[in-house]
Formats: sequence, structure tokens, C-alpha cells
Amino acid sequence: MVTLAIGTSLANRSATEQLAEYLKTGGLEIETANLGQWVFLGCKLKGTEKANLVHAFVADAVADLLVGSQQRQLLGRILRHNYKGFTAEEQEEIVNRSLQILNFDLQTGEEDEIRKRQRKNLVYARLLECLAGRSQIVLEGFVRFRLKEYYRELKLAVDLAVEEQLAEREYRDFISLLRSFVEIQPSSFELLHVVPKGDAYLLLDENGQELSEEFLEEPLGGMEPEDVLLSNLITLAPEKVILHGSFGREISRTIKQVFSEQVATCPGCELCR
Repeated sequence: MVTLAIGTSLANRSATEQLAEYLKTGGLEIETANLGQWVFLGCKLKGTEKANLVHAFVADAVADLLVGSQQRQLLGRILRHNYKGFTAEEQEEIVNRSLQILNFDLQTGEEDEIRKRQRKNLVYARLLECLAGRSQIVLEGFVRFRLKEYYRELKLAVDLAVEEQLAEREYRDFISLLRSFVEIQPSSFELLHVVPKGDAYLLLDENGQELSEEFLEEPLGGMEPEDVLLSNLITLAPEKVILHGSFGREISRTIKQVFSEQVATCPGCELCR
């Protein structure tokens, strides 16, 4: 008789339930038992001559689980273990972003089936090695200590997602600060047109006249054109801003975030050419 036991934490009982339903389709007798903080899934099949087939079937099922539905739980566990101070909403965003980094081509936005298949093949091979030498495994320990390549890949995805989340948090704080400046600043113009010109930006009043230097701040050495533009807009605090022509994604996003409904994008006019 072939007997295997697969364990996971009680908090992750859904994993054993999913696994049990799948393994039953292969003719295995399934029993569950709790042992402390763990829940174990006993898999039995009469006939020792089928041991290799049982191992292969179980390894395939567990590999599907670990690189499929359990990825979210594994990523969440890595996040909570290595990083503190994130809200529940931020944790959800980080895990979702980690899944994107793992499973999608970031250039095309399409699922990366090749990477997913390679990942599953790796997990499957390690499981076969492990099951050949023992009759019991715990999924969390197996991933952490016997699947170091896969664990490192998961952790790297979490690390990258956390960096993005921290950068986004800093950006939101920055936008909030700029908004507060605009709110307390007296408005110097009802309307300003912003027109890209070479490496700089022109500011025009409601009559289409370029602002004279008396209204503009003298740029400090090393300031980027986008920083100069943003500084002038905040100082002048126009009641409305119209963007003409082509803008970089970041500066356009920042202006729209700071001035919100005060910003409009011109659909096309002489200034846009």
C-alpha cells in the first residue's frame, strides 16, 4: 500500500480541501487529520507496484496548487514575514502586483505561459525528489527549504512590489503637500495655457500671451524643465490649466493630480502644433 501525508497550516485549510478533491479523481483514498497547528492529508492507494505513479500524480497535483491558487497565500505570507506597517488594503495591492510581476509579461501585459510552465516543472521535479525519500511533507516547509529557487522568485516579486508601493506612497504624500500649497496660494491667473517647446514649457495667459519673467521663478541650477514648470504653476495657482501638445506621462499625471478638476487637455488647436 502506498501512503503519503501532505500537511499545511490550519489557517490554510483551503489548500488541503482543493488538493483532496483533485486527488480523489485519481482513485486515492483521502483522510484528513489535525496535528497541532497543522492539518494533514493522508493519501492511500493499495498496490506498492504503483508507487511511482502515485508519486507522479501527487507531485503534479501539488505543483499545480503551489504555482496556481496557492501563490497568493505564499506571497502574502512572505510579505507579512518580511515587511510591517502596511494596511490591509496596501497588502492586497502588493500581493496583486506581485502576482502580475510573476505571471505576466510586463511589456505586453499578457500571461507569460512559458515562465509559468517552467515554474511548475521545477516544483514538480523537486516534489518527486522529496516524495522518493519520504512519505510526509509540509507545504510551507517544502517551499521554504526545498524550493529555494521558487521561494527566491516569490520573494523577489514581493520586494519589487513593495518598492513600487513605497514609491507610490511617497508620491501620494508629495501630491498632498503640493495640493496644500496650491490651496493657500492666492491665484494670479484665471487661466494658463501650458505648451511644450523643445526641452522647456511655455506658460501663456488667457489671451495667448507668454508670461513675462516677472511672473516666473528663476530656476535653480540643475532643475529639470518639469520641476520648473510645476514650481511655477504652484506659485501662480491658476484657476484653470489647459495642457497643449504632447506631455510626458509623469509630469502630466502630477499636474492632473495636483490641480485635479482645474486641468483640461486640449483636443487640438494651433498651440498644440
